[in-house]
Amino acid sequence: MGEDKTNQKKKRSSSISYRPPVALQQEFERCVERSGLSTSAFLTKSWHGKILPSQIRRPPIEENILAKMLELLMNIYEAQREMNMLLQNGENNTKNELLYFRIESLLIELRNAFMRALGRKN
Repeated sequence: MGEDKTNQKKKRSSSISYRPPVALQQEFERCVERSGLSTSAFLTKSWHGKILPSQIRRPPIEENILAKMLELLMNIYEAQREMNMLLQNGENNTKNELLYFRIESLLIELRNAFMRALGRKN
């Protein structure tokens, strides 16, 4: 019988090492740094004229975006908690509807913040 293909793993080819000449090492490092790419992506782009999406460096998520996301989560929590308290007291009124739409609005805003943090379009 044939081998189970799920047990076979694709192996990557061996890596290729590059050491620029000593006289060019600093210039090479500056070029890589300026490009904003990893060394491997820089070499790929230099040789082939293009890079793979997986080689693009993405900046870390900014702290102010994370703070905004946490604030939105807290606002959602508070609005949802207030709505639950009103419902437990048997109050099913306009305020509940407003809280529902507020939560919906906050969730959309939070989604947009995540998209921005990930560098994606809304």
